[in-house]
Amino acid sequence: MVDQQKLNSLRGRMAPILELESLLFSDSDLTRFLVAYQWDVDEAQLAIMHYVKWRKQSPNYGVSNVDSITSSTVVEEIKSGKAYVLPETTPAGLPIITCHAKLHHPNQEGYDKDQNTRFIIYTMERAINSMATNVSQVCVIIDLDDLSLDNVDYDFTKRLIYLMTKVYPERMGLCLLLKAPPLFSVAWSAIRPWLNEVTQNKIHFCDTPQDLFKFVPNHLLPASLGGAHPWVYQPQSLLGPVP
Repeated sequence: MVDQQKLNSLRGRMAPILELESLLFSDSDLTRFLVAYQWDVDEAQLAIMHYVKWRKQSPNYGVSNVDSITSSTVVEEIKSGKAYVLPETTPAGLPIITCHAKLHHPNQEGYDKDQNTRFIIYTMERAINSMATNVSQVCVIIDLDDLSLDNVDYDFTKRLIYLMTKVYPERMGLCLLLKAPPLFSVAWSAIRPWLNEVTQNKIHFCDTPQDLFKFVPNHLLPASLGGAHPWVYQPQSLLGPVP
């Protein structure tokens, strides 16, 4: 239930700042921050001001500002195939971000933490930009098949949680963990305390693709997730033609 009085109050406080920074914030965006901060207008205002500074005023992750993050700044991450936005949405219209944990190699020579962080933002922004006007959340599917210790990255996990809670609050509507191996139970025991109860309740373990299909029908998912959709990830579609 939307508290219209608090929404109006937050809108009135933030309008001059958002206009100054040329940022468009819908009532849905304002509501996301209010929900994330239990409808505390003061806390939501501080969080949005932090977001504005993060996006517009501070150098971030090896680029001048967040808005300058494009495919050309995340080339190696795109080529890796570790994450992408699917062409279909969930039945509720949520864009689907798919991540393959086995393709994340934080200990590999040449791994660039800043580029990896830019890639998280790039992927989130692509999903957000694809949303229908009545949709404000995404579905994240994390494929944990063949996960090894070489793929476990607590620093990355902390950065991801920071971005999803402080920068993109209430953007994640559903998170599906596919084929989690026994190894992941150790990682999960460390990660879970970092998540609030609301976020924890959005996360579901799927042992098989059939479990996944209970949330997203198989005809909407590609073969990489055990689905029947013919789509195949093509990095070059994001990078453009090779010169």
